Amino acid sequence: MNLEVRSEREQQRLKNRGESLGKPLAKSVNEISKQRVIRATYLITAVGLTCLFMQFGIVPYLATSLGLDAVEFGYLQTLFGVLQLLGGPMFGR
Repeated sequence: MNLEVRSEREQQRLKNRGESLGKPLAKSVNEISKQRVIRATYLITAVGLTCLFMQFGIVPYLATSLGLDAVEFGYLQTLFGVLQLLGGPMFGR
């Protein structure tokens, strides 16, 4: 009697395992990898924006310590933006 119960449990477990190896398992793996990609994207974006705002805070101090006036500081900011615009596609590959 006990063997039959184990046998039924084993059959149920094997049946459940077989069902989980089909599409539902593949779907859950895809969902997990999508969640990882989304979390990694959020992390990279947060780090990038943190560095960007740190740069915004430091550049005026560096400009004044180099003796740049307002016009030269504008040129420096414009040059930085243009170099980011050109360098993004080159280094983003």
